[in-house]
Amino acid sequence: MHHDTGAVATGIFKGIKKHWNPLVNDANILVNVEGTLIKVPIDRRQIPFLEKEYGIGATVEIYFDGVWRIKSRPVDTNEYVLPIDERSIF
Repeated sequence: MHHDTGAVATGIFKGIKKHWNPLVNDANILVNVEGTLIKVPIDRRQIPFLEKEYGIGATVEIYFDGVWRIKSRPVDTNEYVLPIDERSIF
């Protein structure tokens, strides 16, 4: 996926707002960009992955392509990945 690098904003990750109904998969990431709180829509199932990648107060990049989206960090090709035999099944 390609996006316009001019439309990228950097902000502070403030938290995640989930719907009270567990059957609804919509959620929002709250990002503070220069004093403006921006809601970035995500799927609720992405929350565990985002919590591993970013902590509250972390600097995040978001971009706009009709709706706000969060930019995930690029994967380092030298990053250690567990072999299949050592991975947990849970």
